[in-house]
This record gives sequence, C-alpha cells and structure tokens, in this order.
Amino acid sequence: TGKMKQGLGFQSLEVLETLEQDSPLSTKEIKIACDLTGKINVANYNRAMGELYKRLLIVGYGEKDDGVFPSAMMGATSLIYEDLWQAAKAMKHEESKTLIEKKLGPDSFFKKTQAKNLQTIMKIQ
Repeated sequence: TGKMKQGLGFQSLEVLETLEQDSPLSTKEIKIACDLTGKINVANYNRAMGELYKRLLIVGYGEKDDGVFPSAMMGATSLIYEDLWQAAKAMKHEESKTLIEKKLGPDSFFKKTQAKNLQTIMKIQ
C-alpha cells in the first residue's frame, strides 16, 4: 500500500490507518475514531472516503445497526481481501492489465473509471 498512499490527504491516511488496525468498522465508528463527527466534518469525511475508494484501498463490507438506522461497514481492502491483495501485489503490471481486460471486457465503465483514477494517482506520485 506504500505507493497507493502517496498523495493522500491527512484525513484519508488517518481513516486508512484506522481501518488497517481494525476492519470492518461502521461509518459511525470511523468518524469517532478519526475525530470526524458532526456537521462541520461531513465534507472532510466524504473527501477522505472518496480518495480511499478511488484507489480501491477500502471496501464496503456489510451493515451494522448503529442506532436509528443501519450503518455501512467499511474495511481496508488489504485486510478484508488479504489473499487477493497479496496476489495482486505479486502480479506484474501487464499481467494485471490483461486480467482486468479479460474479466471486465473493453467497454466496462468500472475499467474506464479506474484507468482515469490510476492516471491521477500516477501524476501525484
């Protein structure tokens, strides 16, 4: 995750490090652990989670009854899907591109979005 962390904002890093220590956590638990509670922090929380989602560093992993309504559970991808994470780390770039093309096809919206996200990440690094 070293290269994938480069260029992340402070709050994104804090959320990721929290989830790398304990996953999955509910939205409420993440906000409390990272001091992102209250209306004043809504934009900061959303920005942090967006950065992490774009890099596929976090994944949704069920729901938890956190009071009034169920809350999404989030986890560090490296923990929730540890076997896949390790396999991906061992893969060569061309091999991963071929696998993505095979699984998703050339016109996949997900594939196109991830290609844009990867370009942005590479510019930051």
